[in-house]
Amino acid sequence: MIKVTEGMANGYAVGGLAGGESKTDFVNTVNLCTEYLPTNKPRYLMGVGYPEDIVVAVCLGIDMFDCVYPTRTARFGTAFTYNGLIRLKNSKFSNDFQPV
Repeated sequence: MIKVTEGMANGYAVGGLAGGESKTDFVNTVNLCTEYLPTNKPRYLMGVGYPEDIVVAVCLGIDMFDCVYPTRTARFGTAFTYNGLIRLKNSKFSNDFQPV
């Protein structure tokens, strides 16, 4: 169930996408919501699952979002770098004290 709420007439929040749906369903749902929401108020997408979903949501007209992916990923010992993900729990990093 997708829920769109108006927060004190300051903006709109779109929730209900949990990351388990297909990318096609994600895109179609966000697109449908942004088509009907006013463009003169902020549109917030709650609980974005992946960084690429942020880019897609912005392209579809979303203004704000939150995303647990970076925090959840870091909690399990993975770091984001310009060269991709580094799994810091790998044994090759056990005595590596260089900056990530």
